[in-house]
Amino acid sequence: MQNRISTLLCVIIVLALGKIEPAVAQDLRSITALRLRITPGQLALSQIPAFRMPNNTMWPTYWGPPEVHSQLVNRLGHTHLNGDVIAYGGSWFGTNATQALAYWNSLRPGTKIYKMVMDNDMKLGMDRYKLYMVPPGITDPYVVDNQLGSMHFTRAGWIGLDKVEMLLDLDLEAYPSHYTNLEVMIEGSRRFRSRQPNVELCFFDAGLDNAYAHDAASTDPNRRIGGIERYNMFKDEYKYHGITPYFYLNDASLWPGGKAECAAKTSFPIHIFMNWIDRRGPVFIAENYRGFSWVMSHFEAEPQTYPVPGHVMEALPLWYVVTGCARYNGGLVNWKDGREWLPGDSYIVAGMWRVGQFLEVFNDPNCQYNLRLEFSLDNGSTWETDVRQNRFGDTTWDYNEYVKNISAEKRPYIRGAMAGNKIMMVASCPSLREGESQNVLVRYNGKTFPIKLRYQQTMAATLTVTPAS
Repeated sequence: MQNRISTLLCVIIVLALGKIEPAVAQDLRSITALRLRITPGQLALSQIPAFRMPNNTMWPTYWGPPEVHSQLVNRLGHTHLNGDVIAYGGSWFGTNATQALAYWNSLRPGTKIYKMVMDNDMKLGMDRYKLYMVPPGITDPYVVDNQLGSMHFTRAGWIGLDKVEMLLDLDLEAYPSHYTNLEVMIEGSRRFRSRQPNVELCFFDAGLDNAYAHDAASTDPNRRIGGIERYNMFKDEYKYHGITPYFYLNDASLWPGGKAECAAKTSFPIHIFMNWIDRRGPVFIAENYRGFSWVMSHFEAEPQTYPVPGHVMEALPLWYVVTGCARYNGGLVNWKDGREWLPGDSYIVAGMWRVGQFLEVFNDPNCQYNLRLEFSLDNGSTWETDVRQNRFGDTTWDYNEYVKNISAEKRPYIRGAMAGNKIMMVASCPSLREGESQNVLVRYNGKTFPIKLRYQQTMAATLTVTPAS
């Protein structure tokens, strides 16, 4: 009789508490993604709780009208020790210094200025278009020094903010990747920074030809420069470097079904994002480079037709931080140029919120990043990591073949950042289709954690472990 009563009590407890998880589940704390109610054309910021981002990272706010920008500054204005960076649009500050300073003074103390310098900003006026010739039609670095000085004055100096910390992001996607051209750009930048040491520079060169073109065997002074040699040329004057290209869905055209299917049904863009991080991130991170990357919430030419899914945008800050790309004051910025707000524009902020739930790990100065955690897809019979072939600087790499291969495989990405006995884990299988899920065992130092990866979801969790000796 007593045994029957005990059994009945156990049944009642199970019914009351739900399924009893294995003891190891006590060492896994998962933070689920926010689910937002999106009104077309608006940001859902009021649905995202207050948060802080990891120390010594940088998350510029969006371009947009003052009322939207102010909301974002309030969200991100206390995210790290060194203040915030604002995306500066000339019209925001009005047409005179009084209006400009009034707006500036409404922002939190310590705010910095961000400005992107486009190809046209550098080409137009004087004979600067000759910088884009190969070999360059102008070799005097003064033209670069002068133009950067002009950009700095018209964005900050004219209202007395010339000593404020600023990031000039040179989006010179069309600038030649040839040695002599790069020498002129770098020397002009060096001269400018010798006068304005409060201004940091970022060189955006995400195009495959620009980033990786490399004539290693050539002795021609106008040879193309890519890979490590290019990095070494820039590292002294350009502390920030774009690790990923700004993020649009044209890469997904090779997915079976094309871009529309990708946008509506898959997480395929995460493959592309991780491919760039894994090819370039380890090189730059090891050298204390500040990773800084643009993302976009839509395919650039067709924002309404091919928006990036919200779950993808939400995942990007998680991957960027856990892999170490955001350390040394790096981060992401969402490119918005006046077009309608899309769901992804809200979800990337929601992803930042989720990153902010793991500050115990990320704010530890001894944090180790980009750990490739062992996992098993067959209940422990075999173990592997998510290593894929790294083709950094390889001009023979067949991108189309890569896309076809990863579209078929169902291997997840599982990375960790570790501080003390805590691992912040990010995990996802971008190739899962609707209705699919994946049971995975994750292992660290002999301890296993069962997880389930689901369609259109990225898992973020803390694992409590015994550090390896």
